Amino acid sequence: MSSLAWCSYKRITVEPLAKALGARVLGVDLSQIIEQEVLDEIRMAWQKYLVLVFPEQDITDGQQVRFSRQFGELEIYPLGDNRSQHNPEIFRVSNCDAAGQLLPADDPESLWNNLTEYWHTDSSYRTVPAQGAVLHGREVPPHGGDTLFVNLVEAFDGLPEKRQKSLENLVVVHDWQYGTEYADHLMKAMKSEEIESVPPVRHPLIRTDRSTGKRALFVSPAYASGIDGIVVKEARDLIAELCEWAIQPQFIYRHSWSRHDVVMWYNPLTMHAREAFDYGRERRIMHRTTIVGT
Repeated sequence: MSSLAWCSYKRITVEPLAKALGARVLGVDLSQIIEQEVLDEIRMAWQKYLVLVFPEQDITDGQQVRFSRQFGELEIYPLGDNRSQHNPEIFRVSNCDAAGQLLPADDPESLWNNLTEYWHTDSSYRTVPAQGAVLHGREVPPHGGDTLFVNLVEAFDGLPEKRQKSLENLVVVHDWQYGTEYADHLMKAMKSEEIESVPPVRHPLIRTDRSTGKRALFVSPAYASGIDGIVVKEARDLIAELCEWAIQPQFIYRHSWSRHDVVMWYNPLTMHAREAFDYGRERRIMHRTTIVGT
């Protein structure tokens, strides 16, 4: 994005937060049914700024699901233990159990949630990756736990033209099970049907978003296990190299959470990671809905 100037919308206020991506949206109450004209403006801002922040939104899970559904069908997460019992579209990203008690560090849910510290694009391990996600900060730690987002369009555009062309025809293997290899104990706790429900898939390294026509790097290091036609070590070295390029400060928006922030990101053109916090002492309860890709 070339300017930090505020954008003019008829029904909402949009305030850019960083040069690369991110904007704050005011004038919307997500607890209410939202008119179509407002939804259209939110969608326009979402595709332009890629990450939208709606502050001070004390919403229920049902209200979050209703809002998220305005942008597409919602995904049901593969791991049943991380889903809300009352709203299966809600995926709990938390260091607390469903009753609100802090989880032990070796609990499978803790191990899985700690994988969010690795850079990733949500559901890159699916045949059609997610279109977006909505994350509600129900409880946030006083220190740490920021979420960093990368604009993968600008990361691609910033590469030299010769380098861009060398990546054109590469196809990356994305494997949900590869992501879980970061946590050996988690694999032992998983059901076989959970593992079998998400086999490896392949996506172009340079991906064109169908909705916007924008081209972007599609690196998701937490799940990118290899590249077709390249030996594993060299493939993973290349993925790591491209990730290091993409996470330069000029491509990043850092979100420092306040309670009841709702953050919505445009998944095909971004990746993100959570920073560490005092996981064993400070509560962080986040509820996510994921919009199915098209």
